[in-house]
Amino acid sequence: MAGLVAPATPQRISRWAVVLVVVLINLPVAHSTWLDWRLDRYGTDAVAVVTGTAALGPDDDLRYGVEFLFGADIDPDRRLPNVSVRVDRSAYDSAVGTDRVQVRVLPDRPSVFEVDGQVRSRLVWVLTGLADAAVAGFAVLLWRFGRRRPEDAVTGRLSDLET
Repeated sequence: MAGLVAPATPQRISRWAVVLVVVLINLPVAHSTWLDWRLDRYGTDAVAVVTGTAALGPDDDLRYGVEFLFGADIDPDRRLPNVSVRVDRSAYDSAVGTDRVQVRVLPDRPSVFEVDGQVRSRLVWVLTGLADAAVAGFAVLLWRFGRRRPEDAVTGRLSDLET
């Protein structure tokens, strides 16, 4: 029975460490994607009350923000305080004019929502891609140079000196 389990070699441990690092790096993106899928599939449309608006930045590159509060039908326990999101110009103009924003929200989880006209950042995707590329590079280096044992390297060097 004891012969069925392979011994834990440094190479086997390092492979599992790389797999663990890849999972940990990609877990936030996977979770966010799953929540986006749930929002698309099970989300309900609601109207939220605008509590504040802001247009920030230089005149040629304004960034628009809307702050809002969910109604008691969406967030009866008031678990979420005022929520701020970045929106495009048309959503900002609509929010200023009506004091309302259209929101798609998960009924059982008000912290998962998307405002009509919301501007999303792709920074998380870029950082995750860079981290994955770094881990892939590390894995290639591990595969390429990780097979050598220190004894082989020393033996090789000594034989080079003898000739």
